[in-house]
Amino acid sequence: MAQGVSSPRVFECATYKMGMTTVLPREKNGFYTTDIRVTNALIDVYARCGSVHSALRVFELIPSDEKNLVSWTSIITVFAMHGMAKEAVDSFKRMEEVGMKPNRGRLEDAEKMALEVPKDMANDVIWRTLLGACRYYDNVEMGKRITSRIFEMERRYSGDYVLLSNIFSGVGDYVDSENVRRRMDQMDVCKLPGCSSI
Repeated sequence: MAQGVSSPRVFECATYKMGMTTVLPREKNGFYTTDIRVTNALIDVYARCGSVHSALRVFELIPSDEKNLVSWTSIITVFAMHGMAKEAVDSFKRMEEVGMKPNRGRLEDAEKMALEVPKDMANDVIWRTLLGACRYYDNVEMGKRITSRIFEMERRYSGDYVLLSNIFSGVGDYVDSENVRRRMDQMDVCKLPGCSSI
């Protein structure tokens, strides 16, 4: 890597540290951003840097009437990526209890909307949110399409491989599940929590 050029992982962890210095004081003062898009993005950043606790704390700070489908799917994805199956299922049940009931049809609509986002504005948060939803609906074909989109932006984040592997195993396709795991090892993918001290 060229000197002076930071990797996405280093940038994310730097963002995490910056987020902690800004979010914590706001928590203490009883103030939090009203932009749900920013809040949802913070959940993803914290999760990718291995801080499930911080991701959950941000999620819980969102008022109940402001949590949207992306908020719920994001926290479910956090648990899924870190192997916390019980927490993921519990969160999914909570989501349904408050009336958030996504279905396969809505997933298809969400994918179409994501495809309409201009490339210079698209980011992996959108696609990873959908990938997490595919895991819970065992939507293999969409999961493969979405993973391909993510790999166009970043190929060395272990959480993406883990989710795709789990999607395959969820429908009993253990061969492809193992192939994904093997590919992850061959690519020398950054393992979670993934926050480097370099």
